[in-house]
Formats: sequence, structure tokens, C-alpha cells
Amino acid sequence: MKKISPLLLALILMGLSFTSVSQDKDFTPGSYINNSGDTISGFFQIKDMKVFSDIQFKANLADSESEYLPLDNCKSISFGNHEYISWFGARGMAYVTKMDFIIMYKDSFNVERIPIKVLYKGNKFNLYKYHDVKDHFFIGVNDSIQELLISYRYPTDWERRNYIVNAPRFIINPIYHNQLISLMGGTVTRRQEVIITDCVYEELPLIRTIKQLDKKKK
Repeated sequence: MKKISPLLLALILMGLSFTSVSQDKDFTPGSYINNSGDTISGFFQIKDMKVFSDIQFKANLADSESEYLPLDNCKSISFGNHEYISWFGARGMAYVTKMDFIIMYKDSFNVERIPIKVLYKGNKFNLYKYHDVKDHFFIGVNDSIQELLISYRYPTDWERRNYIVNAPRFIINPIYHNQLISLMGGTVTRRQEVIITDCVYEELPLIRTIKQLDKKKK
């Protein structure tokens, strides 16, 4: 039986040590709240940041083995400066292609559990975001979370004839405007109405709008 030289043994041990350190670097410190409401701290390795389909968790970074953590077992996950809520529900899938302005998946919905990112936490309103083929935004009030909805349609022939030039390729129906008014109690001031109807379906405008409406609720 051949003996391993001290130099070769040292190189092997260094390689194993480097592999272990590299794997540890893939784990991020954070915590999650389980379905019983307990906060558990540890280290996460999340391979698919879109759906959190493969979450590996270690209670201690030195642990040799990690365990699979299903998103179904979590109420929320926090790491770095980010917090995600484990939300189950239906989200609208309609979107418009950027190159040829074709409406895709009109009137289609996906029902599943997804991690929605916390964008804003306020006095009454919370705002969340999820991205797949498009950006989705959600609003939370008390213990309820609903998607802020937007839909699209093609203009009718009559609508097209009203334009001399630059007829729109599609028309946006901002359902979320009515949702926000409803969440404000169904009655808003003229200023609040302008704040809501001027808000486009994008992250920064929505954060700004929700902050302004949230102040009115205090």
C-alpha cells in the first residue's frame, strides 16, 4: 500500500478546507418566522430568488449539513436588508410585450405560494412586490394582502378612428386606482383622488403614493 506524501496530504486538506469555506460563503445570515409564529435565526442558501423553490437552512454556519426549508413552512423570511412574506393567492398574468405590443395571457391568473418582497411598511398600508414575466404589486391592510390589479385591452375601431395620428396599440385599465380608493374607505378628498389617479404601476410611484395615503390614515 502506497503512503501519501506529507505534501500531497497537505494539498488535499487545503482543498477540502477551501471547498468548505466556499460553500459557507454561499450562506447568508437571516431569520424566518414559522407557521407557529416562532422566529428562528440561522443561515440561508437560496438558489432560486424568484420563487424560493430551494431554500437550504443552517442553524449554525459550522454545521456540516443544511436542511431543506419549504416556503410553505414560513410566514416570512428576512436576510440582509430584505424581508419577504410567504403569500398564497391568485395573481394576474396579463402583460404587454415590449417589442410588438401584444397582450399576453389576458384574463389569466396563477394560484400559488410566492415570496413577495416588502417595499414599504406603514401605519395602515404595506406595499409588496413580486416579479415573474412582469412586476406585480400587492397591498397589505391589517392581516389581508391583495394584488393591485392592472389589465389591458385593444382599442376598438371606433376608438382608433378618434385619433388622427399615433393611435394607441393597447389601453391600460388601472383597476388598482379603484382598489386604493376602496381601501381608503370609499371616500377620498380631491387631493387624495389626484394622488391616486396620477400614480402609474411602477415601484417608486407606488411607494410614494402609498406613503402619502398612509399619512392620511393616521
